[in-house]
Amino acid sequence: MSTVRQVGDDLKALRAAVVGASGGIGSAVVAELAGRGARVLATGRDAVRLSALEASGATTLVLDVDDPQAPIGLTAAARERLGGLDALIVAVGAIGPIGPTRSVDPHGVLENLRRGPVVALGLVQACADLLDASPNASVTLFSGGGATDAFPRYTAYALEKTAIVRLVENLAAEEPRWRVNAVAPGFVATDIHDATLAAGADAVGDAYFAETQRRLDGEAVPASHAAELCAFLASDAAAGISGRLISAVWDPWREPAGQEALRSSRSFGRLRRIDGQWFAEAGG
Repeated sequence: MSTVRQVGDDLKALRAAVVGASGGIGSAVVAELAGRGARVLATGRDAVRLSALEASGATTLVLDVDDPQAPIGLTAAARERLGGLDALIVAVGAIGPIGPTRSVDPHGVLENLRRGPVVALGLVQACADLLDASPNASVTLFSGGGATDAFPRYTAYALEKTAIVRLVENLAAEEPRWRVNAVAPGFVATDIHDATLAAGADAVGDAYFAETQRRLDGEAVPASHAAELCAFLASDAAAGISGRLISAVWDPWREPAGQEALRSSRSFGRLRRIDGQWFAEAGG
């Protein structure tokens, strides 16, 4: 089977900032980029976890995205430590309140939206000038299955992830010199699932609670899948791919045909109504 050209030496000139680097997926992204020669600024809340990333060659910065000054701190660090910015990767978010939509706390839902797409938007806005100055600018955000199908009892999470995708699509349409995409990492065993375990089967539903336990017990997706996709999207090999939601696990992004579909298809990797579908089926 043919594969895309490998992402490797083309990252040696890359200057990347990874926000949320002290998390399970963010730390994997840092390790992947640094391992391929990129200069990486890794930011997050947990100083201890960040310090472990310094062995990979990354420079680290304790940064809390809840701080209104975080975007300013990020851009200042990118200028000082990297000399600019080519790739912004934002791996932050939360599940938010869990339970039936008819009774979920609206304030908790609003907070989840703030900590997801609104925080990401502020970081992108702060980094816009740096990205404009790059010959190979990219922005990668994180979405997931909560955006592509109903996710009962996880309305806060589903709204956040759907909003991330539309933010990506808008930015891609408005900033043609940037590549802007969303990554769906699959079910990775990270701290985000603690909220599900804490909520319990009554709030979550027996089936999904049992599924979460089973996946955490050995069926989770390795974080390396998402990290490899982030490295690809930050590289020259991803030229022309923008405004897409890409599954690290299920989409054939490593294959030439999959890459071409991501560049040219009107529908693949996008959230949209497929016009005419009902009529085609009804007349068939």
